Amino acid sequence: MVAGYGAGKSEALFTRLLATKIQHPKSILSYYAPTYGLIKDIFYPRIEDMLDRTSLSWRLNKADNNIIIKNYGKIICRSMEIPGKIVGYETYHSFVDELDTLSQSQAEEVWVKILGRNRQTFEGSCKNQIFVASTPEGYRFCYHKFGNEPKPGYEMIKAPTSSNPHLPEDYVDTLRESYPENLIDAYLNGEFVNLKGAMVYEQYDKDLNDTNREILPTDELHIGIDFNVGNMNATIHIKDRDRNFNPTAVGEITKLSDTPALIQVLLKFRYKGHPIYLYPDASGKSRKTIDASLSDLQLLSDAGFKLRVPHSNPPVKDRIISMNAMFCNGEHNRRYLVNKTACPEYSAALSQQIYGKNAQPEKDRSNNIDDLNDGAGYFIHHEYAVVRRQFSPAYISTF
Repeated sequence: MVAGYGAGKSEALFTRLLATKIQHPKSILSYYAPTYGLIKDIFYPRIEDMLDRTSLSWRLNKADNNIIIKNYGKIICRSMEIPGKIVGYETYHSFVDELDTLSQSQAEEVWVKILGRNRQTFEGSCKNQIFVASTPEGYRFCYHKFGNEPKPGYEMIKAPTSSNPHLPEDYVDTLRESYPENLIDAYLNGEFVNLKGAMVYEQYDKDLNDTNREILPTDELHIGIDFNVGNMNATIHIKDRDRNFNPTAVGEITKLSDTPALIQVLLKFRYKGHPIYLYPDASGKSRKTIDASLSDLQLLSDAGFKLRVPHSNPPVKDRIISMNAMFCNGEHNRRYLVNKTACPEYSAALSQQIYGKNAQPEKDRSNNIDDLNDGAGYFIHHEYAVVRRQFSPAYISTF
C-alpha cells in the first residue's frame, strides 16, 4: 500500500498483521520498521491498543523485541537499519513499514533478507507473503518493485490522504500549508514524484525569494553553522518583525579555517554588539578544532554564544522539506527570503545543488554548495520544522 500521510496505511498494515495472527495461531509473524525507535514509538503503542481491544492475553518482551500472545505465538519486531542482522529465525508472513525511506540499495538488501526469513509452513498455511506500507519517496524501491510493470505475485494499492474519513477536518489543509508544492503529489496523493537529478531546493527562486533587507544595529542574529575541518561556513539570519518573524538570510561567512577563527569574526570583526544565537551542526559535540581537548560546541559556548542544538542532526530529508516549505509552500506563500546581494554564495548554492545517486543531495568538496545549505538548514529546521500531526484513528478495528 503506497499512500499519502494520514491515509491510514499503517493502521491497515497493523490490522492485517493482527487479523492474520488470529486466523493462523500457529504462525510466527514479523514486523519491520526503519529503526527500533520507530518500533518503540509507533508500532508498540498502536498494536498494544489494538490487542487491548480484544480478549487476548499478551505481553511485550522488550529485551527480544517480540510480542507474545497467549495461545497465538509471537510477533517478531526487527529494525531495517542493519540488513545483515535480519537472520536466525523463520516467519510465515512479514509486514514492512515505510520501506521507501531507505535508499534503493539498502531496501534491495533488506528485501532479500526478509524473503529469506519468510519460509515458515504448517498445516493449513498458504503461500508466504510480504505486506508493505509506505509513503512514496521518489522513484525508489516501491516504484521499481510494485509500481513499474510489477512481476506476477506483486500488487500495489494506492490511496490519497483524503481517502481516510477519520482525519481531523483541517489535516489536509495543514499538510498543504506546511509542505512544498513539489511534494504535495507524494505526501497528499501517494504519487511517485521525481527526486533523482532534480534540484534539491527547487522551491527557491533567486528573484521571487530575493529581498534588500540588511542587518540593522538592533537586530538579533540567528546563525546556522556547518563544521568542516579547514572549511567553516555559516549563514546569518534575522527574524523579521515586519514579516511575522519569518526568517531572512542577510549574510554569510565562508571558508574559515576553524572554530576560533569563526568566533573572532562573529565577536570582533562583523557582528559585535548584536545578540547572537547559534544553530550548529550537532556533530560539533565530538568534532575537534585547534584545541584537541575541546569540542567545537564547547568553544562556542565558552565564548558566550547562546547555542540551540539538538542531540543529533535532523534527517536530511526533514531538513530539506522544511527549507523548501519555507521558500514556497503549497499555498504559494514565500516565508523565507534571501538577500542574494549579501549572500551571493549561499544563493548560488541553493540554485545549484541537485540530487545525485540514490536520490541523495550531491556533495562537492571543491565548493561550498552543501556546506552553506546545510548550515542554513540547521537553523530553519530548528525554528520552522515541518511537523507531521499525529492522530488516533476514530474507529475500532474488529477481527
